[in-house]
Amino acid sequence: MFIFEILLNLIDRYRRPVWVVTVVAAAASIYYIARLQILDSPERWMPKSTQKAWQVFDSHFDVGDTIAVGLHFRRPVTEDDLPRLSRLRKQFAAVPGIKQVYDTSLVAEQIEGVPLLTLLDPAQGERFSLYAGALWDHPAPGETERTLVAVCELEFYPGKESDDELNERRRGAVNEVQRIVADERTSGAWGPAVEFHVASAIVMMMELEKRARQVAFTFLPVSIGVGMISLYLSFRTLRTLLVAVLGSGLAILLTLGWLSAGGGTLGVVTVATPALISIIAVASTMHFGEYAAEYGSTGEGRYRPQLISWVAVPCLGAAATTAVGFLMLVFNDLAPVRDLGLQLFVGSLLAFFGVFLMSQVIPIRNASGGAMLTHERFRRYTTAVTRAPVLTTLGLLVVTAVLLYCAWPRPADSPVGLYVNADPFSFFTKEQPIAKALDHFSKRQFGVYQLDVVLVPKEYAPPPRAGRPVDPVYEANRQSARSYSDLVTSRRDLGVLRVVSTDAFHQRQQAFQQQLEKVRREEGLRAYLAKLGRVTSQSAVFSTTFQSWNHDKQEQGALRLTFLAHDQGAQGFRPVLNFARDNLPHDRFDCYMCGSIAQVVQLGEGLTGGMLWGLGSSIVIIAVLCGLMFRSVKFMLLALPPNLFPVLVLYGLMGLFKIPLSAGSAMVATIALGIAVNDTMHFVLHYERLTRERGLGTRAAVVQTITDLGRPIVLTSVIHIAGFTVFLLTDFQPLFHFGLLSSAAMTAAMMGDLFMLPNLLMLFDRRPDTVVTAVPEAHVPHPQTLPVT
Repeated sequence: MFIFEILLNLIDRYRRPVWVVTVVAAAASIYYIARLQILDSPERWMPKSTQKAWQVFDSHFDVGDTIAVGLHFRRPVTEDDLPRLSRLRKQFAAVPGIKQVYDTSLVAEQIEGVPLLTLLDPAQGERFSLYAGALWDHPAPGETERTLVAVCELEFYPGKESDDELNERRRGAVNEVQRIVADERTSGAWGPAVEFHVASAIVMMMELEKRARQVAFTFLPVSIGVGMISLYLSFRTLRTLLVAVLGSGLAILLTLGWLSAGGGTLGVVTVATPALISIIAVASTMHFGEYAAEYGSTGEGRYRPQLISWVAVPCLGAAATTAVGFLMLVFNDLAPVRDLGLQLFVGSLLAFFGVFLMSQVIPIRNASGGAMLTHERFRRYTTAVTRAPVLTTLGLLVVTAVLLYCAWPRPADSPVGLYVNADPFSFFTKEQPIAKALDHFSKRQFGVYQLDVVLVPKEYAPPPRAGRPVDPVYEANRQSARSYSDLVTSRRDLGVLRVVSTDAFHQRQQAFQQQLEKVRREEGLRAYLAKLGRVTSQSAVFSTTFQSWNHDKQEQGALRLTFLAHDQGAQGFRPVLNFARDNLPHDRFDCYMCGSIAQVVQLGEGLTGGMLWGLGSSIVIIAVLCGLMFRSVKFMLLALPPNLFPVLVLYGLMGLFKIPLSAGSAMVATIALGIAVNDTMHFVLHYERLTRERGLGTRAAVVQTITDLGRPIVLTSVIHIAGFTVFLLTDFQPLFHFGLLSSAAMTAAMMGDLFMLPNLLMLFDRRPDTVVTAVPEAHVPHPQTLPVT
């Protein structure tokens, strides 16, 4: 605390050079901020734990981004639909950036050469099993409704273009595909009995970017505006509002400028950074304003050291502690959440310094003390709530036990209990088009989720050529991969619908040659030559269309197995991933696992582990910083329960109302802890001075502390709650939960500071009460330092 006081006095003394540096930094930020982009590419939502496997996967197989367009026929499919399907496929294929489109019409016309209804006939399921479940559904017996899928594969691949070029071309392709679908819906060619559904990771990316812009240009300004208006109404002085607006504006400008200069971007998560910075700036301004309401000014000239000692130092300590708490988000497995932690670490410190610097040039004068939250009412409140500290503490222990019960981890289908849902598609409500599309694909038993397994042989053997014996090593590798595939698919209880593998495509490729050989043997050379061109063409189209399964770019004999599964609901994908991982054929292959199933499970594990590690680290580091600020182990320990209480309330409410622990809600606890410690820091430092430096007894010091700080604590909490409540207006689930849970956590934090902490001090820091008939000396500035108003 002594170091903070020296630092702030030096900044105050050397204002001119400090402001020169600030203006230069602001000018540089304005220059760089023009380059700032809103970006939420699918790669940014990939957990760190799956990135290495994905890189290996991408190095062996050309796997482009895909867009799935589903056509749900509520009427029977007829042969007359084939020309329309073919026309639609060609329209998609003509879109710039799309490499190829494969669908039912392509398979029927150019690969298998059979009528459409033959292809879709359930009786032919075994013959065409390679495509069923991927390009068309499995209808129930007697069902006439069908869903056919056109898969649009983009011609570019992650890692081969700059992020800007890649995402711009992605957006262009998706927009054009969606335009074609919209035109087909309104054209009347399909009739009212055909519905269209579009889904892909790129569509999700664009929805996230759309939500980020909505937040940036709608909810954030409203949230910040609500906080600023509340601040003005609290003190009835324009100077308070200007200090908060300009201070937070400076902090936001410097933070975003630093972010842009380093090549960073904003996403649907990190776009909340400006709002959180403004909240921290408002909290500091609130304490400056309360000081002005008490003494007429925030201190000017030679009177400013008193403001620094009593207000600025605790505010800086709180900002530093808050910043370190935010920094612990870097342990999260998701890049957007890690970025948010780093941005808030910088922004928290800049928020305080922005307010402090603005208070130099715009001293707050004649702030209103308010008519409702008066000193007398806080005195009566404190006397009432601290009458029975033992009973109060026992009651809080009961509440804690109930919250722990609700927050205890349980399966998702349990009545209460915390559970993890790391699926990024769960970000959207059921009414949104992308959620409807995924729900439809899942109900029609498509493999919406996939587990990609790449097997790289430890001993390479070339594939067999016509007329030559099969290499035993090649055959052993193939049999090992097939046995592994059969083992996983045999466990129907794991939810695996089917597997698509390199071996299956090789077998189908060989079947084309076997078909010709059969014709030559049974029908003669003339028939063989007549069919040679057509079968060769079918084989070539098949090989080109599905090369992402049958061609290893590195020529190392790598095999790809894609296990397709539908949503497993409460059970989740952990069982299938664990089973597939535990039985990998490590004896013959180097094995790598990725895909959406691995991503969802590992993201869930990363969320839980990152949350526990980040929250635990935050608690330890905040405790250490509190110990250094308070210079007392006792006060450090007493400050922990009020700060942990909002976290417990947060998880208890999540468990009670079955709000899942997701990428959005996992970061709320750390943010709540970081913000909650702000007021606790002020409370304990104020109380410590009254008892240790002024000699007040415990009861008198508690009463006086709440009398002095109750109003800024309540107003700060109300402003925080009002700002977070704005996010309840969005239909984007992570932000909705963020606003709801943050509001609840801020309410609990206020209760922790004004209800729990006073009773803990009455129990564990007992000092003889001193009868005080007037305002304590600690509360009155020395006559020589009274500010001039």
